[in-house]
Amino acid sequence: MGFEDAIIKLREPAPQYVLGCLPAIATVGTTPYEGLITKVLWILRCLGSPFCGLMYFCAVGHDQIAMCVYWLPHTSFKMIRESTNRFAINEGGDNTYEPIPYRVFGYHARELVLTDEQRNILNGCIAEASALDRLASVASAYHIMVGIFSGLSRIVGTCIKQDWPHIPMSLAWILPAIYVRVIYGKVVFVDPRNKLTDEIIVRQLDPRKKKIISIYVTLIALLTIIFPWTAVILAYITPPIGFYCRSKFLSIICSIWSLNSIVAFLSHIMGEKTAECGKKRSFLFCFSGLVILFLFAFLGVLSDQSTLWVQIFGQSCDISGACTKSE
Repeated sequence: MGFEDAIIKLREPAPQYVLGCLPAIATVGTTPYEGLITKVLWILRCLGSPFCGLMYFCAVGHDQIAMCVYWLPHTSFKMIRESTNRFAINEGGDNTYEPIPYRVFGYHARELVLTDEQRNILNGCIAEASALDRLASVASAYHIMVGIFSGLSRIVGTCIKQDWPHIPMSLAWILPAIYVRVIYGKVVFVDPRNKLTDEIIVRQLDPRKKKIISIYVTLIALLTIIFPWTAVILAYITPPIGFYCRSKFLSIICSIWSLNSIVAFLSHIMGEKTAECGKKRSFLFCFSGLVILFLFAFLGVLSDQSTLWVQIFGQSCDISGACTKSE
């Protein structure tokens, strides 16, 4: 391919469903942390580990105070001792406190005892999502839903020679995050670590409520570990079976997602001190997100140039005569 051919190729528009999915990835990777590099790394982190993104939106995204508290480290909290009268907090100044080792959400959720000043500070870190932000999320949801229905329709159809968009199908796990963003429409636009100076008092949560939260978090983990594999199954059973080796390619992406979601879930159970959940795990998730981004770009190229499947992966991906035989 010459230089002029390369320029012409670059001028060709990217598939509409690819551009339509970009806002969904940006939505699930929303962070109040400052700096472009930091924001990009957080997007890669949530793309590399679906549990990280859905945990924030599905577990705390409907409560604006919890959305702010999520970004605070464990040193921002202190817990009142169980022996202290729970109705006498901050009355008379005779309460005793102890440091809390983990962030207070999910499996380690605690009841927040906020002062009026703290509540005002946290509310000041929240803003309403813009109309453009919500509309972009709705557009992403549209492309993902079309991809899902397109995949389901191809399963019961005849032998096909034309590819269908697998990328929206693979990103279907982002739909709950889009729902929360569009319906509740709250965004943490200011890093609460820079605003809140006093420690937040917490106390033990009601056991029944804590059990419900634990079950809910477990369901989120199962969703992020298992659900992405539906794209692999649908790609495999699309006529002809093993259509263009898509199922094998998608299984690489889903394996990364499942493994990282398991790691993130176990990390949450063991306890997290910061939202980054450790440098090593954060690096793993960010690097995985970069790999998945590259794989998605590669999948988009392969979807446009179907002959590349045979050239790269061998004759096992050749279905040139499969439709003729089935017909």
